[in-house]
Amino acid sequence: MYCRKCGTKISDSAKFCRVCGQALRTVKSDSIWPYPKSLPEASLPQETAPLPSGPIQIGYEGDSSHWKYWGAGISGFILILAGIWFALDYEGNSDDSNGDIYSDSDDTVTPTGDAEVHIQFTSWETENQGQDSGSLPDPWIRVVTDSGEYQSSKIWANTIEWYGALEFKFDIGNNATAIGIGIELYHSDGSLTHNPQIDESLLMDINPEISGLNAESRRIAFWYNFTDSSCITAFTLQSECEEGNSLSSGLPRHNVVEISADGKLDGKTDEFDSRVNFVVWWEAKNYETSPEGFYTEDSDRDGVVDYLDYNDEMDVGLTITLKEFGIATNYGEYMNVEVFIDGDSRYLLGQTGDSLLVQGGDWHSFEESFFFDIDDSQEYSVIQIAAYSTGWLFTSNFDLNGNADHHNILTVFFYTHGEIGENYNEGYADGREDAGNDAVTDAFLNYAIEITDTRSIGEQRNFEWVYDGEVYTHEIHIDPDVYYAFKSLEHDLSSEWDWPAGYARFTTPDEQYVINLAQDLNEMAVLEGFTDLETSNFILSFVQTIDYKPENYSNYQGIQDYPKYPVEMLWDGQGDCEDSSALYASLMEALGYDAVLLLFLGDVIGHAAIGISVSGATGKSNEYGGVDYYYAETTDTGPSIGLDPAPYFPDLDTVEADFTYDVPIS
Repeated sequence: MYCRKCGTKISDSAKFCRVCGQALRTVKSDSIWPYPKSLPEASLPQETAPLPSGPIQIGYEGDSSHWKYWGAGISGFILILAGIWFALDYEGNSDDSNGDIYSDSDDTVTPTGDAEVHIQFTSWETENQGQDSGSLPDPWIRVVTDSGEYQSSKIWANTIEWYGALEFKFDIGNNATAIGIGIELYHSDGSLTHNPQIDESLLMDINPEISGLNAESRRIAFWYNFTDSSCITAFTLQSECEEGNSLSSGLPRHNVVEISADGKLDGKTDEFDSRVNFVVWWEAKNYETSPEGFYTEDSDRDGVVDYLDYNDEMDVGLTITLKEFGIATNYGEYMNVEVFIDGDSRYLLGQTGDSLLVQGGDWHSFEESFFFDIDDSQEYSVIQIAAYSTGWLFTSNFDLNGNADHHNILTVFFYTHGEIGENYNEGYADGREDAGNDAVTDAFLNYAIEITDTRSIGEQRNFEWVYDGEVYTHEIHIDPDVYYAFKSLEHDLSSEWDWPAGYARFTTPDEQYVINLAQDLNEMAVLEGFTDLETSNFILSFVQTIDYKPENYSNYQGIQDYPKYPVEMLWDGQGDCEDSSALYASLMEALGYDAVLLLFLGDVIGHAAIGISVSGATGKSNEYGGVDYYYAETTDTGPSIGLDPAPYFPDLDTVEADFTYDVPIS
């Protein structure tokens, strides 16, 4: 069998390609749009009738909700839809090479090109109306089309507000003039953040036009037309679209429309009211008239080609430093300060999750920094900083945003071309500067956001760690081409059919840079006269010392959970549990040891570790395939192989791993 994406030869039993990460199996979606795909030819009208002004509803097989047609009677509505399907099946003009209903001479898309629809969510907000007892809602988004396709986000755990750039893409079929789009916001009652299920979820209300408690009154659906300036049909809030251009490529974006759908506007307040903001556009995937090299040029060699890159001059990263923090109270509080980027928790002050005692009225100096690699194909990133106290009796929010009441989270936009939003205020935030009516306590912060060239930070890395009371150092050189080759691979696991098995592919024991590092560390161990068990612990201590920076600590958003390949963790000099586990397993397998990936799933938050089979080990182990694999914690300095992780992770059931995977070797 060969990978359909990169052509690599792979075994018939493989679940994903070891080279490019392409999943080798797909899930066929059920038919979830209830309208006919085709009707007998005699029933097709000669002209396309206008759609009714009321909302079109979407149904799902197996959904307990009963769907109803709105507007005209069912028979008349079917005729209308038949007209739409007639348009969708229209064969086009003889001089319309790509069948998109434009003649070649007038085609805004290259006649032989392909095109796709983009639906980009920029923010959402929901009400905390008792969906969860003792915690905030756990929302997720689902987008469906009239062709039966659907895409879902992961779950945003324990949150009521999100800002970012979450994008869904759907191919435009030949001859298509419109696409039916349905959007739903759910709250999940399930235990996992990935692949949320409808039967474990509660539909939130984002429909501003219909009130009620049924499903039809909570979701929104509309036809998005490719050829009409009034491109939204059956949704009255917004129907006018504009032509635009991508800021990265300069290529046209057609029928751009921004929509805000707010369930509060239906006049009812008991329907779990929510709001979503999103942008829809369609664009060509390629233009034959573009200059030679337009689709392949990569000026800054960051793995993002220029036409998709919002900064062609550098591989953009950010170094964020929390300098000083204070609270405007007369007493001390145990505080946390957390930084979110595009909704994901990327840094927690102190990193351990333990609250830090801050005396009221005083500045507390931290000077803690972390690095974040920006996705250069993303126009902007949203940086949010939240301060909150934690105690055994209650948790309360503190106000860092001095620009508005009742918005206590400090929100700063960073644009990939290098601009920081005005709310940055030269790195000073003070909640005392607003009108003062917030129902939270004011706080103040000195911090810095510095643009960092990612290419410059990791080529030469020096590591220092302690094992058995001795200090060891090692310097490695990382080939930038290797780093960017792995960085350019697909990292998102949210849509994989067999999640979380995809985490196993991030172990790369057969890569030369891994082999070289493993041999260097092993030679150091041999010089010390270490046994196999001591060597395993020695290399474990090396991995543990690499800076632990959780990419999804509280799983605030969960969309862009970014597991790193070992070269990425070495280059960045930081990573979280699945990153360090992949690095350790790769090093040990490269030396001939037998390791497995262990995944533990708790209530939303999970953990990754390694099991290793090594002579002389004792303590905590997991049996897999008749072999005892001893637990190896890769994120905390000190724990040796076999240490029971239960005291470190009280929210996880660590008796047995929920998932165990062999480390793949090509």
